[in-house]
Amino acid sequence: MDDDHRHLLPLVDALLTAGNALEPHPAAEEPFRPSQGGYYCQLRKPIDFQALRGLPLGEKVHLVEQADYIWCEHCWAEIRGGGHKQAETGGPADCEHHRHG
Repeated sequence: MDDDHRHLLPLVDALLTAGNALEPHPAAEEPFRPSQGGYYCQLRKPIDFQALRGLPLGEKVHLVEQADYIWCEHCWAEIRGGGHKQAETGGPADCEHHRHG
């Protein structure tokens, strides 16, 4: 299962070529790191979604431009841009209805 996210590496490579950079991590030099929810790759800058146009994504890879991340529903791996809002998946207290209610 450790290699299930390898199909996302060409996307990371394209984003790095377009000028983004990996957020350094003290325990790993790999682009993808494990977490409780699956593997993730953290980038320093927001994702340049234009740099990914024309790349084969597969039907289970989703570009979530408004939240600055890419995720794969097959392997649950994420590529998070520098503008990714972690709280958007934090539960009901973080949703728009509860924030203003």
